[in-house]
Amino acid sequence: MRVHAITVFCLLGMLCMPLIEAYEPTKIGFTDQKQDPGMVFQLDLPTGALEKVYVRSSGLISYADFIQGRLFFSNANDNKIWKTSLNAPRGAEALVYTHSTYVRDIDAVPTGNGSFRVYFSEASGAGGDGRIYYLDGTRAIPLTTVRLSDVDGSWAGNFVFDDRGRIYLSSGNTRPASIYLLELSGRPGASGFIASGKSKIRKIYTDDGPIMGMLFVPPDSIYYADFGSRIYRLDLGTLSKKTVFEYRSPNAGGSWLSDVTDLSQTAP
Repeated sequence: MRVHAITVFCLLGMLCMPLIEAYEPTKIGFTDQKQDPGMVFQLDLPTGALEKVYVRSSGLISYADFIQGRLFFSNANDNKIWKTSLNAPRGAEALVYTHSTYVRDIDAVPTGNGSFRVYFSEASGAGGDGRIYYLDGTRAIPLTTVRLSDVDGSWAGNFVFDDRGRIYLSSGNTRPASIYLLELSGRPGASGFIASGKSKIRKIYTDDGPIMGMLFVPPDSIYYADFGSRIYRLDLGTLSKKTVFEYRSPNAGGSWLSDVTDLSQTAP
């Protein structure tokens, strides 16, 4: 997201980010989990122009987030986080981190003074509780556990921070699907995790179709992919949604749009 720093909000002495003024992105990126090899598309919102801004040599791209000229991405069927830049040569990517299990969603969050922190999730749908981590160099530091009992029994790892340090979670590829607001509280325990039972979580929105990767746009909007062909914009004030874009995939099998990111930023 494009950052206009007003002040810095710090949560638990470890998550700090600038509050952000209202604005609308002009270019958004999205991923199609059915596209092999994986690629990131750029949609120019004012004109509707569509182009590919990164293509892998092999492997899928399920989730991607762009910040300060860097594009971080993951394949939900793999345990790695990669990075590249927009319009880099095909396959020009660097390995950032290898996790102990599958990496799901990624969110790169500004922390002020030109810095940022990369967060990621692990999840197994309805198979067990999920977790959110952040990267500190080459280490993954645990942030919190997402209990299935708090999210109606299923969470595919989709999450995004807002400009106040709160986390929005979405169900993923389920019908119906919901968005939940998680407000962390408490201190990390011996394992490093913040106990989810000490935090506040509530359901704020339900859709008849899937809700996959999300983009928070201040002050109160979320763009999300529907694991089909559409990207929606949800007004958090009115809880009304509108279709932003419908992708006409050249593939016979259609598309599985899985994530959305803001490409309006420019590199520092």
